[in-house]
Amino acid sequence: MHRLRNFKFVLVMVAGLFGCHEKIKAPSAAEQETAKVEAPVVEEEKPKAKDSRGQTCRDDRECTSYLRCIDGLCEEPPAMSGKVQIDTPRAIFQGPDGKELATFHLELAVAPYEQSRGLMYRRSMRPDWGMLFIYRRDEVLTFWMRNTLIPLDMVFLDASGTVQGVVRAEPLTETPRSVNKPGRYVLELNAGTAEKFGIAQGAQMKLEHVDPEYTP
Repeated sequence: MHRLRNFKFVLVMVAGLFGCHEKIKAPSAAEQETAKVEAPVVEEEKPKAKDSRGQTCRDDRECTSYLRCIDGLCEEPPAMSGKVQIDTPRAIFQGPDGKELATFHLELAVAPYEQSRGLMYRRSMRPDWGMLFIYRRDEVLTFWMRNTLIPLDMVFLDASGTVQGVVRAEPLTETPRSVNKPGRYVLELNAGTAEKFGIAQGAQMKLEHVDPEYTP
């Protein structure tokens, strides 16, 4: 799943360039050819043809499809295998009254390439697992579901770990999804999980086995 950065800015720029009702002169054939050459090319990540399972790796970029680089090898992600270790990151949720709501094991998406891939190409995720996207500064976070095969709950949280809102996301869609509030984290869970455990605006998340640099 891809983060959509500066989505509103792009819309504003497009509106400013083309106007709401103003007619624009069509570019000539020569201008169109120049635009094709000069336009920046954004290469979208796609799964490689050969399965890299078991191959050595330095990070996720050297693994195909949904595989992740774990202890130097391309392996099935723990959110799919359910493999829990003593230092597996965890998110613990409490309601506004302090009552514990749920605990989830986590895969982390911190580096840009991890955030770009997210949960793409996976056909399942264990019910007690999620993927936590961690950002270094507060910003309005917007997500889409390109190449994402499973329906998700997107839990948006601010820098203090307080839930700002929850969005249900259908698979294989490119609709921008956001709560339009500055945030620091997004936790992706299987669809319906947030409602099942009462995780809603105002709930609090605490992290365990996560670098203090990234904790609320």
